[in-house]
Amino acid sequence: QIVITNTQGTNAAAIDLNASAGGVTIDAASGVSIDAGAASNLTTSGGALTLSGATGLNLQEGGSDVIAIDTNRDVLFSQTGGSTSDPDLEVDGYTRFDGQVEVANTTDATTVSAAALVVDGGVGVAKDLIVGEDLTVVGKMHVQGALTVISSSQLDIGDNIIELNTFGNTNNGGINIVDAAGTAHTGSLL
Repeated sequence: QIVITNTQGTNAAAIDLNASAGGVTIDAASGVSIDAGAASNLTTSGGALTLSGATGLNLQEGGSDVIAIDTNRDVLFSQTGGSTSDPDLEVDGYTRFDGQVEVANTTDATTVSAAALVVDGGVGVAKDLIVGEDLTVVGKMHVQGALTVISSSQLDIGDNIIELNTFGNTNNGGINIVDAAGTAHTGSLL
């Protein structure tokens, strides 16, 4: 056991390790604790800073885990109770997720700002979009694909006038109804 007592006064360092060549290694058969009564830092001016735990890694604030990494290398951000003005996790720069992303919150969307996932800006989706429940569009909806397929059993339109052939087309307008049940494939407009 090594005990070092500061006898130089409150403004002097009790331990001053200055290795001008080589490094400082601390090996212990048991745990190592570094406790300080004031703000402290652990920095490196060259190379990476590595923290390695054999069975996980815990970053704490006030004695409670904020970020925990378990033996499966899963990362858990344990802080809860955040809000728009005080988020639990805030990423200010570009963020990329190379794997699948799941939002486990099951809150139903009641408004644009009350939902399990709220996006303040626009959303670009490069692949197919599948919505498992109702889809409500508050603003205009523009469908720009070459073909729009509606496979629902009932289509209700609240507008009293339906306009066709309005995007500068020079073709004749009309409605063609195909009756697949009959051999002539002619339908009815009721």
